Amino acid sequence: MFELGVSGRITDPRAVVGLIDTALLLFIIVEVFLTVIAYSRDESVVRIVLGAGLIAIARKIITFRTEAYASAETALFAAVSYGGLLAVVGTLFYATRRQADGGEVESADLV
Repeated sequence: MFELGVSGRITDPRAVVGLIDTALLLFIIVEVFLTVIAYSRDESVVRIVLGAGLIAIARKIITFRTEAYASAETALFAAVSYGGLLAVVGTLFYATRRQADGGEVESADLV
């Protein structure tokens, strides 16, 4: 009668990565919108910009494909660079969050 098989574009890994890429791009757009609102209210935008940076780096890491680079060495350099950027921006985000909270960061705040 009805066959409910798992087939189609959504089971294709490239389609799933494309969907995640689109969702993360929407998050970045929302973060930019929040930055504009905070800036217009004379509020600090550092944490919002760092949050958008984390999302952008995560997007690049998730959609990373070695085929897009001329050689394996170039792909490795890009991968290490993305990892370094993630570590630096993540550390800065954590430091600004800790400073804003008065030096105390609870485990619930890290989620």
